[in-house]
Amino acid sequence: MFHIFKHRPPLYTRFSENLLWSGLFCVIMGIAILSVPELLEFLVSVAFLVLGISFLTAWWKMKKMGGNQS
Repeated sequence: MFHIFKHRPPLYTRFSENLLWSGLFCVIMGIAILSVPELLEFLVSVAFLVLGISFLTAWWKMKKMGGNQS
C-alpha cells in the first residue's frame, strides 16, 4: 500500500550489529596498542580489550535473544 514504509529489521537486530562492529573495533585497537606500546599506556589497551569483549558479549546475547529471524 505505502511503499515508503519498507520492511525494516527489528531494533534489536540493528543494535546488535552496532555492538558487533564496535566490539571488533575495540578489540583490534587494543591488540594494536599492545603490539606497539609506545602508542598509549598498557592500561588503555586493556580497557579497549575489556570494552570490546563486553560489546561482543552483549551482541551475542542480543543475537541469541532474537532467535532465527534473518
